[in-house]
Amino acid sequence: MRNGPMEDGVTDQMANPALRRIRAHLQCLKAPIDRQIREYPTPIAGCDAQFNHLLEERRRLAQDLNRLDAIEQQSASEQRRAVDAFLAGLDDANRELLTEQKDTSA
Repeated sequence: MRNGPMEDGVTDQMANPALRRIRAHLQCLKAPIDRQIREYPTPIAGCDAQFNHLLEERRRLAQDLNRLDAIEQQSASEQRRAVDAFLAGLDDANRELLTEQKDTSA
């Protein structure tokens, strides 16, 4: 259930910056992987562990970005819960980085 318009405006201001920071962080992680894949020498299918790792990382980051798209469609209160759940699902290094950014911007 969505909150009233005034309350939504206040909570949207809190939730959306977190989503923007997470999206920017994931895009910063994905951009060099995309570049490495583009510049990678032609691999032998299924035999190049580094290339396969890059493909897996790109797939994972694309899924995370898709999750953010879905979160942005939710109400502000749902967004806060979804962002917390999203952060809980990240690996320790990314969770720590994003949590620090969230704390310093508050």
